[in-house]
Amino acid sequence: MTTLVDYISKRLTEFGRITHDRRPSLERLATLIAGRRAASRNTKVVFVCTHNSRRSQLAQVWTTAAAHHFAIAGIDALSAGTRETEVDRRAIETLERAGFTWTQSSGHNPIYTVRIGSTDQALPLFSKTLSDLFEATTDFIAVITCSNADLACPVIEGATDRLFLSYNDPRAADGSPYETDIYDECCRSISREMLYVFSETKKQPTNSAAARRGLDNPAAR
Repeated sequence: MTTLVDYISKRLTEFGRITHDRRPSLERLATLIAGRRAASRNTKVVFVCTHNSRRSQLAQVWTTAAAHHFAIAGIDALSAGTRETEVDRRAIETLERAGFTWTQSSGHNPIYTVRIGSTDQALPLFSKTLSDLFEATTDFIAVITCSNADLACPVIEGATDRLFLSYNDPRAADGSPYETDIYDECCRSISREMLYVFSETKKQPTNSAAARRGLDNPAAR
């Protein structure tokens, strides 16, 4: 059975698979995160999708895991949707195959509590809308993970930065013989890219003056 350590080690060797057209958005996200940390600003990243059931949830988990792997503290990764549904069990199962452990509450829109390896860190995953986050969440980086949400949310209240980083929807394979393979490929893609983001974040300056230069530089946006 794959352990989370082994899974991450494998993804770290695959940065060459990240296409050149995706790197600018990933590197911009790394610059924004590094700049906020160095300037002692809130480092919240909210992944936004339509149903908040698959891709945005996977991105939330992998952002947390990648930050932990690179020992970058103070990262608050969240996710939300334009509609409330529930976390798809297949998304949880692909995380389990990657080495995470989890528990589930009962009822409508159950909460899946996913643990990051052998640490005490646990993430409660459940479907929620952007409006559920507005009152408690401001000054965050919004990362749009699907084209429908990008069209539905031209303006995201509370977001001070916005990026579009779409992933193929594994839902298209639901019920097919390829279902597991497609979900696992989506998980690999998201994990690879979030690990790349934090590997780039780790390289960037951590002093406040350099951070301000990065945040004020239009080329970094």
